[in-house]
Amino acid sequence: MTPTRPRSPDDGAGALPPDDRALELLGEFAVLLRRSGQDVLLAGGALALVVTGLLFQSGAVHDLDRPLAGARLAVLVILGAASLRCAALLALTHGDVLHPLSALRRATDAPARSGWRPYLRTPSRAPSGPVLYEHVQMLIAEAHDRHYHAHAALRWAFGCAAVLVVWTALNTFAGAG
Repeated sequence: MTPTRPRSPDDGAGALPPDDRALELLGEFAVLLRRSGQDVLLAGGALALVVTGLLFQSGAVHDLDRPLAGARLAVLVILGAASLRCAALLALTHGDVLHPLSALRRATDAPARSGWRPYLRTPSRAPSGPVLYEHVQMLIAEAHDRHYHAHAALRWAFGCAAVLVVWTALNTFAGAG
C-alpha cells in the first residue's frame, strides 16, 4: 500500500476547517481506533482458536492414507494459507498510527508521559495551522488504514474458523485423528 500524502490547505483545498470540523476529525479518529481495536481483538481470538483447533487435530495429518485424503490435504493447505494471511493483516495493524501520532506529539511539544509531570505545560512552540492540519490528516489516514487492515483480518479469521469446521468434518467422516 502506498502512503498517501495529505492534502494541504494551500493546495487549493480551501481554508482551514472551523473548530467544529477539527473536533469532528478527532472524533472520527477516536471511533476508527476503537473499532479497529475491537476488530483486532476478535480476529486475534478467532485466529488463536483456529490454531488451537489445528493443534488438537494434529494427529489427523498423519492419517492421510484414509479416505478423503486429497480433500483433507487441500483444506489443510487452504487453512494454513488463510491463517498466515490473517496473521499478516493483524501484524499490519500495529504501529501504523504511532508514527504520525509521535510526529504530532513532537510538533506540539507534548510530554511523552504526562503522568510523570505534575502539570501540563504550555507548548513552547505551537505549530502553525497548516502544519497541525497536515498532522491531523495523517492521523486520520493512518487510523483509516488500521481500521481497514483490522476489518480484513477479522474477515479472514472468521473464514479460517469456517475452514476449520470443514477440516474437522472431513476428519470425522474419514475416521482420522
